[in-house]
Amino acid sequence: MNNCANTTAAAPRRVPDGFSLLELMLAITIMSMVLVSVYAAFSAGSKACRFGATRAQIFHSARIAMQDILNTIENVEFGDTNTAFIGVSQPGGLGGIGEDELEFAANTPPALLNGRWFVGPARVRYRIDHSSTTPTGKRAGPRLVKDVTRLDDPLFENAYTIELSPNVRGLSFLYLGERKYVREWNSELDQKLPEIVEVTMAVYEEQTDQTHLLRSAALIPSMRVRQGERIERPEPPQPPPPEQPPPDGAPRAARPSPRSPRAPRPLAPGHLRPALPPTKGDEL
Repeated sequence: MNNCANTTAAAPRRVPDGFSLLELMLAITIMSMVLVSVYAAFSAGSKACRFGATRAQIFHSARIAMQDILNTIENVEFGDTNTAFIGVSQPGGLGGIGEDELEFAANTPPALLNGRWFVGPARVRYRIDHSSTTPTGKRAGPRLVKDVTRLDDPLFENAYTIELSPNVRGLSFLYLGERKYVREWNSELDQKLPEIVEVTMAVYEEQTDQTHLLRSAALIPSMRVRQGERIERPEPPQPPPPEQPPPDGAPRAARPSPRSPRAPRPLAPGHLRPALPPTKGDEL
């Protein structure tokens, strides 16, 4: 009878094992690939952002320098002492456009230079400077500068130098006179100013080692006036003279009606005009 008894012992419960070495290495590899991809995307985005900001700053400074040149040319002074307009063409410059210089007299806005306010007519010169140095004493690259001095300083010995853009490495001017462009201008010989001054800048981008050309032009609208020529302007229409009253006893002329008589409106076919009510004479 005891042979029928269940003598099989209960099997021990198996405790689950941890990750195997192969599974752990595979998880680490996948996690590393994900982290590398995220870092590469973040690094590329950050680099593109810095590149765009630097490039925008380069062209922004170049456009500000261009606008300063155009505004100063349009405010040129000519005809008095030490107001010669002289443009000299010089070879060199980045992009093969030259390193021209332009000096003239102009009305300058108020500016604080070296702790002193400067305002009024002044002698101005634009050029590419090669004598600048870095704070560590090393020689820096060429840059676009503006020299401002008094009218009685034609050699710019006491001039204040203002840096307009460190990225402009070339400067060129073209002057329109006698219906053609020339590379140089001297008002002491021509006794006049150019009508248009075309400005070309070579903007250097260090990140890509490329040179970009920036062009614009300044019109001198007051040139003919300053040279004594007369500009014909259309005269405004004059009002009609007042009507004189007729002498005593003379009949007054009938004034024409300002409005023409209105033509009768045509009737459509089959349309009858309404009859008018009879008057008192018709009834009799």
